[in-house]
Amino acid sequence: MPEYHFDVNENGALTVDDTGLSLEGVAAAQREATLALCELAVETLPGTSHGELSIDVRLKNGTRVLTARIVFDAEQGAPAPSDPLPEG
Repeated sequence: MPEYHFDVNENGALTVDDTGLSLEGVAAAQREATLALCELAVETLPGTSHGELSIDVRLKNGTRVLTARIVFDAEQGAPAPSDPLPEG
């Protein structure tokens, strides 16, 4: 089975995967990258208004086989109305 490495870019900070995973093929590697991105998004995006997360998947020899990416932007609109005062 091919060995895939998952290099993570979190808002410009790169973490290179030196370990890798043996997987059936590119479809399995894409699934792993997708799951990892979802977990990373849950850990890093709450409370922010912008974030860019990506994972480059490459073979052991360095050949990139895919990139998975999430770009998050939250834009504030009009201010929410104040909570109504309690009656009484």
